[in-house]
Amino acid sequence: MEHFYNTLSKKGQDFLDKLFNSNCLITEKIDGEAFSIEKTDDGWDFYKRNAKKPINVADRTIDTRYEDLISYFENLSDTITDKIDSGLRFEMEHVSSLKPNLISYDEIPKNNLILHSISKYKDGKLISKIEDISKLDKYADLLNVSRVPIIFQGVLSNEQKQSIKEFLNTPNEQLIEKFKTESFTSYIFSILNPKRKRTFLQTDLSKNIEGIVFWFDDEKVLAKLVDPWFEFSIKNKKQESGEKESSYKKESDEFLKSFEDFISNINLDDYLDNTLKGWKSYIEIISNIFVDFVNSKSKGFFKKFEDISVNITEDYLKDYKVNVNFLNNNIKKILLEKPYLNLFFRLTLSVYKFDRKRFTGFSNIRQKFIKDLALNINESNYMLSLDEFKLLNENIIYENNYKPSRDDLKPCNMIMGKFQPFTKGHEKLLETAKKHNGYPTFIIGVRRKKGIPILSDELTTEIFSTLEKENKNVCGFDFINMGTIGLGVKKIHEAGFEPVAIFGGSDRIKEYNRQVDYIFNHNEIPNEMEAVEIPRSDEDISATKLRAAILEDDEKQIKELMPKGLLKFVDEIKKELSNESV
Repeated sequence: MEHFYNTLSKKGQDFLDKLFNSNCLITEKIDGEAFSIEKTDDGWDFYKRNAKKPINVADRTIDTRYEDLISYFENLSDTITDKIDSGLRFEMEHVSSLKPNLISYDEIPKNNLILHSISKYKDGKLISKIEDISKLDKYADLLNVSRVPIIFQGVLSNEQKQSIKEFLNTPNEQLIEKFKTESFTSYIFSILNPKRKRTFLQTDLSKNIEGIVFWFDDEKVLAKLVDPWFEFSIKNKKQESGEKESSYKKESDEFLKSFEDFISNINLDDYLDNTLKGWKSYIEIISNIFVDFVNSKSKGFFKKFEDISVNITEDYLKDYKVNVNFLNNNIKKILLEKPYLNLFFRLTLSVYKFDRKRFTGFSNIRQKFIKDLALNINESNYMLSLDEFKLLNENIIYENNYKPSRDDLKPCNMIMGKFQPFTKGHEKLLETAKKHNGYPTFIIGVRRKKGIPILSDELTTEIFSTLEKENKNVCGFDFINMGTIGLGVKKIHEAGFEPVAIFGGSDRIKEYNRQVDYIFNHNEIPNEMEAVEIPRSDEDISATKLRAAILEDDEKQIKELMPKGLLKFVDEIKKELSNESV
């Protein structure tokens, strides 16, 4: 949501004049924390501010603020949840106390939440918004949370428009001076709704509010107008916060460095637990490593870290309290005996998150450890737990006595991926595979529709068909919906081929080796298939770069990244990618 000043500077006064002639809804901006819930077929997903992924167990361990909210919605009766369609996401403001941040309130909203908008999602994509206030109020009442805090609804009068424009055209320095002594709240309410004698959560107009939000129907514009004195206070708070953080940043960096030295000398396999998956597995691994790390240090080592608690107020430190509900007894005991380690354990859980995509400023040791975690926890599109792929290989490849006559199958290589779209890097992989053993490659496309934009089945089939016809290194292709070698091997067997090698990058080869070993050795089949590593380099051609080049019509970059024979598909790819990004 843009500040009105930015809208004015970007689009000019004429646009603003046109905007103010349309129907608008003006609501109070509450100084709380964003919290959203989305109805799913299985219950609810929960989201933090600007989050694309739901709140997970690690988030809940690091931050206890969500627990009461999650518990409330998970315990709603079926008579309520049955009236809500899957895919509806309710965006709310969470007010946890009478002073959640900088603004002081006199009242708390229903169940600490205020509904301000509803979105409709399908397969992770925004489909539409519910903007009818009567429907918003209906859902707020159903969920027993507070309604949208409306100040004004309708078309602004000429007097109202003139007053707001004068405000927007006044230099910010003058506004700050003005609202040091004058109430912005009284000022803005006197313009928009002079009959109102109170704000949404305050019993009069003497206290500050964060600001107001404009919703314009005709232009679908959403803009905010913030109390200048509130903005000034925010800057001061950030400065004070920075000063507090600097008091323990040095010690935090030193702690993380010591932890990093420790993990560089451990065997991660010793901490793996195949009984857990995903974020629960992550918490267990980090907890056990953290306990061993603490136990390996002398009491003197922790003295300086204990001393930093003296420099941090109790109110500030409580934000770093770990939620122990998801922790084992060993780590609970450590955090109970040494409360100051709550901060460092929380920090460690944040730093080593295995779904991290960016590693700016991270050492090679830290990067490698996180990637190894991701590989073993098996949370990526390609990775499953050991038990899962055992089950798949047992029940899919060899179900119903499916044992092909191996003498009748032609040898081939195998590559597996999303190929969104196919790049010169993939083409080079085909050449490398052919040089390795002289056999052509069978392409297995993974169609799990998560994360990156997925090109349609029809277009991907056309691209692969072209490769099969025009590239001598390709002997066939097929699709699977889960990235396990077992599923791919079955498809290749059905096409009349026998994969003798699967090729993959450094990030997948460990998993590939583990699956290959199980498929062949544990099924008493001679180990005829090998997993061949293709080392990654900075010069690798990325499908992400190619997608960006196609969307930006960068012809030079497209030709550098895409095989010549596939350039004819560029327009279709762009069309589908553009639709995905809407």
